[in-house]
Amino acid sequence: MQIGIKVYSSNGTKLMKQYLNIFDFIELLPVPGEGIERFKKCDTRFVIHTSHQAFGFNLLDQQKKKYNERILNETIMKADTLDANKIIVHVGVLGKRKSKKCAINILKKMDKRFYSTSLPGEVEEIC
Repeated sequence: MQIGIKVYSSNGTKLMKQYLNIFDFIELLPVPGEGIERFKKCDTRFVIHTSHQAFGFNLLDQQKKKYNERILNETIMKADTLDANKIIVHVGVLGKRKSKKCAINILKKMDKRFYSTSLPGEVEEIC
Protein backbone atom coordinates (compact mmCIF):
# COMPACT_ATOMS: atom_id res chain seq x y z
CA MET A 1 0.00 0.00 0.00
CA GLN A 2 1.14 3.52 -0.79
CA ILE A 3 0.13 6.45 1.40
CA GLY A 4 0.20 10.10 0.34
CA ILE A 5 -0.90 13.46 1.60
CA LYS A 6 -2.69 16.20 -0.33
CA VAL A 7 -1.30 19.73 -0.14
CA TYR A 8 -2.06 22.93 -2.02
CA SER A 9 0.79 24.71 -3.77
CA SER A 10 0.04 27.79 -1.67
CA ASN A 11 1.07 26.03 1.56
CA GLY A 12 2.73 22.90 0.24
CA THR A 13 6.45 23.48 0.78
CA LYS A 14 5.96 24.21 4.49
CA LEU A 15 3.86 21.08 4.97
CA MET A 16 6.00 18.89 2.75
CA LYS A 17 9.12 19.39 4.86
CA GLN A 18 7.23 17.80 7.75
CA TYR A 19 5.97 14.86 5.69
CA LEU A 20 8.65 13.94 3.15
CA ASN A 21 9.95 11.03 5.22
CA ILE A 22 6.50 9.85 6.33
CA PHE A 23 4.47 9.56 3.10
CA ASP A 24 5.19 7.67 -0.12
CA PHE A 25 4.03 10.54 -2.33
CA ILE A 26 2.66 14.07 -2.26
CA GLU A 27 -0.67 14.84 -3.93
CA LEU A 28 -0.17 18.43 -5.04
CA LEU A 29 -3.04 20.68 -6.04
CA PRO A 30 -1.47 23.62 -7.90
CA VAL A 31 -3.47 26.77 -7.29
CA PRO A 32 -4.33 28.23 -10.73
CA GLY A 33 -1.77 30.75 -11.90
CA GLU A 34 0.71 29.84 -9.16
CA GLY A 35 4.15 28.44 -10.02
CA ILE A 36 5.37 25.10 -8.72
CA GLU A 37 9.06 25.20 -9.64
CA ARG A 38 10.05 25.22 -5.96
CA PHE A 39 8.70 21.67 -5.66
CA LYS A 40 11.20 20.31 -8.20
CA LYS A 41 13.91 20.23 -5.55
CA CYS A 42 11.84 17.93 -3.31
CA ASP A 43 12.96 14.34 -3.42
CA THR A 44 9.55 12.68 -3.57
CA ARG A 45 7.01 11.31 -6.01
CA PHE A 46 4.13 13.60 -6.99
CA VAL A 47 0.54 13.03 -8.01
CA ILE A 48 -1.06 16.20 -9.36
CA HIS A 49 -4.61 17.15 -8.42
CA THR A 50 -6.40 19.37 -10.94
CA SER A 51 -8.10 22.46 -9.56
CA HIS A 52 -11.69 21.67 -8.65
CA GLN A 53 -15.01 23.48 -8.22
CA ALA A 54 -13.61 25.67 -5.43
CA PHE A 55 -11.50 27.31 -8.17
CA GLY A 56 -14.34 27.43 -10.72
CA PHE A 57 -13.28 24.32 -12.64
CA ASN A 58 -16.19 22.22 -13.93
CA LEU A 59 -15.71 20.12 -17.08
CA LEU A 60 -19.43 19.45 -17.34
CA ASP A 61 -20.26 23.16 -17.58
CA GLN A 62 -19.97 24.09 -21.26
CA GLN A 63 -20.09 27.80 -20.38
CA LYS A 64 -16.68 27.33 -18.72
CA LYS A 65 -15.10 25.47 -21.64
CA LYS A 66 -12.23 27.93 -22.28
CA TYR A 67 -11.43 28.28 -18.58
CA ASN A 68 -11.53 24.49 -18.11
CA GLU A 69 -9.19 23.97 -21.08
CA ARG A 70 -6.76 26.53 -19.68
CA ILE A 71 -6.78 24.80 -16.29
CA LEU A 72 -6.28 21.35 -17.87
CA ASN A 73 -3.38 22.57 -20.02
CA GLU A 74 -1.80 24.28 -17.02
CA THR A 75 -2.22 21.11 -14.98
CA ILE A 76 -0.61 18.94 -17.67
CA MET A 77 2.39 21.31 -17.85
CA LYS A 78 2.76 21.20 -14.08
CA ALA A 79 2.52 17.41 -14.06
CA ASP A 80 5.25 17.33 -16.72
CA THR A 81 7.40 19.68 -14.62
CA LEU A 82 7.25 17.28 -11.65
CA ASP A 83 7.30 14.06 -13.70
CA ALA A 84 3.92 13.09 -12.26
CA ASN A 85 2.45 9.99 -13.86
CA LYS A 86 -1.02 10.53 -12.37
CA ILE A 87 -3.36 13.51 -12.46
CA ILE A 88 -6.53 13.47 -10.40
CA VAL A 89 -9.51 15.33 -11.81
CA HIS A 90 -13.02 15.91 -10.48
CA VAL A 91 -15.09 16.41 -13.61
CA GLY A 92 -17.64 18.66 -11.95
CA VAL A 93 -21.38 18.69 -11.59
CA LEU A 94 -24.45 19.52 -13.62
CA GLY A 95 -26.96 18.28 -11.10
CA LYS A 96 -28.49 16.00 -13.70
CA ARG A 97 -28.81 12.21 -13.91
CA LYS A 98 -26.75 11.72 -17.07
CA SER A 99 -23.88 13.82 -15.71
CA LYS A 100 -22.11 10.59 -14.74
CA LYS A 101 -22.20 9.28 -18.33
CA CYS A 102 -21.04 12.65 -19.68
CA ALA A 103 -18.19 12.69 -17.16
CA ILE A 104 -17.02 9.22 -18.14
CA ASN A 105 -17.08 10.17 -21.83
CA ILE A 106 -14.99 13.27 -21.12
CA LEU A 107 -12.48 11.28 -19.05
CA LYS A 108 -12.02 8.70 -21.80
CA LYS A 109 -10.85 11.44 -24.18
CA MET A 110 -8.29 12.95 -21.81
CA ASP A 111 -4.57 12.42 -21.28
CA LYS A 112 -3.99 8.86 -20.05
CA ARG A 113 -2.57 10.18 -16.78
CA PHE A 114 -5.94 11.62 -15.75
CA TYR A 115 -8.21 9.66 -13.48
CA SER A 116 -11.15 10.62 -11.34
CA THR A 117 -11.66 9.82 -7.69
CA SER A 118 -15.29 10.89 -7.85
CA LEU A 119 -18.16 11.23 -10.28
CA PRO A 120 -21.21 13.47 -10.09
CA GLY A 121 -24.24 12.32 -8.16
CA GLU A 122 -27.51 11.53 -9.85
CA VAL A 123 -30.45 13.91 -9.77
CA GLU A 124 -32.38 14.14 -13.05
CA GLU A 125 -31.99 13.69 -16.83
CA ILE A 126 -30.12 15.76 -19.45
CA CYS A 127 -27.04 15.46 -21.71
